Amino acid sequence: MREGTENFDLGRRRPVWTVLSVFFLDTELDAKTLEFIRETLRKSGYTLDEIRNIFFDEVAPVVGSNLFSPAGEWAGFDRAWLEREILEKTQGSPRGRIEAVFNRLAFLHAWQEVRKAYEGKPDFYPKWWESLAFYLFFVCHPYRFFILFFFSYLLVIGVLEVLKRFRF
Repeated sequence: MREGTENFDLGRRRPVWTVLSVFFLDTELDAKTLEFIRETLRKSGYTLDEIRNIFFDEVAPVVGSNLFSPAGEWAGFDRAWLEREILEKTQGSPRGRIEAVFNRLAFLHAWQEVRKAYEGKPDFYPKWWESLAFYLFFVCHPYRFFILFFFSYLLVIGVLEVLKRFRF
């Protein structure tokens, strides 16, 4: 069991998991929802650093892939499922450094939205950083060869169509 997971105060942690999972849904967040998130995070008593660790180490590994799904979840994650998955993932061996770095890069934009909701401050990271994070996701993704093959195939088909039209 990872250090600290056996000491989760689930009553305090559950609402934080739920509101942090909202940032991984395929929806836009309105001002009312962001205000509710801000209140929930502040009432939890966790510091921003603790919330960041919960976000990247507990919530992102479970629901982060939803951001990359073409038809991702948009209605909300089941709370019982979310809790069960987070507890299962945190009870295993510690995640590798590469996965930890990957999560921090791939979900940096989502974390900035959490930080803004908590503090109400403007963006700190430039937009190019977000683009770099998504690029690294596709380069580091386990299916990167399939993705690269697919886009290469589309490129070749496109070039052949252009050549055919101009009769080269």
